[in-house]
Amino acid sequence: MYYLYTSRDLELRCCLVAPTPPSRLNKVPNKSSSFWVGVDRTKHLLLSNYPYSHRQSKLTMAESTSLASWKLHNRFVDIVRSDASPILDLTPSYNTLEFDHNATENTVALRMGEYGDSEILAHSNGAVSKRVVRDSKIRKAGTVLEVNRPMSGQFKAVAPFGWSETMQQGITTPMSAPAHALVLMYMHIWVLKTNKEVVDLPIPRYQSLYDALVLIRNALDMELVLPVGQRKVPAEVLAAYRNGVVDDQSVEKEDVEKNNT
Repeated sequence: MYYLYTSRDLELRCCLVAPTPPSRLNKVPNKSSSFWVGVDRTKHLLLSNYPYSHRQSKLTMAESTSLASWKLHNRFVDIVRSDASPILDLTPSYNTLEFDHNATENTVALRMGEYGDSEILAHSNGAVSKRVVRDSKIRKAGTVLEVNRPMSGQFKAVAPFGWSETMQQGITTPMSAPAHALVLMYMHIWVLKTNKEVVDLPIPRYQSLYDALVLIRNALDMELVLPVGQRKVPAEVLAAYRNGVVDDQSVEKEDVEKNNT
């Protein structure tokens, strides 16, 4: 499976602007000092996603004039203009995730992974619930329980939440600010891409979303020093990240092949 750019869901990066190396992702940038110079750097959003080798793919006319694209642009323009953008590029696309839409209440939940006999759902209000998916001696399928403490190692979180232990520990009620912001970002993308705009979602705070991407960056740094067999992040993601950190240096072919077996 390709891990696709979330920022492809948010914007089309202008090929005339060199991306900030992930190694500089250590402080909140001054948003008043933009690196958009010389020409119009208005960012567009893609309606489809592309693998890493197609980073500079051009927009079609239909994509560049998408109403949803502009709405996403307006909601996330600060984060895609920040030096967090290279990390945003490495996170999975919204369409690799599963969402639950309650049409009666106009709410949406993001499926975060599995824990024992249950699936874990994150809600836009910051709550996390556990929904039993199969009958047992003590619980029936469909039972919903609140998750009010960090879950143990049995919790198998979806990417990119499962890449960072700190992020994963924040998936509880109430969610940590970074985890909640990243959940909200994915929800906003999904709502606009699927025309579910009647769903009322809070806007994720810039600082919290930035902090979430820093946690992912820290997790990628840690993964690079682990043996291949202990890594949780796909080889192609680490290869792309390493290429951004160390000029013209890629993950060794042996590492990629071992991680794909």
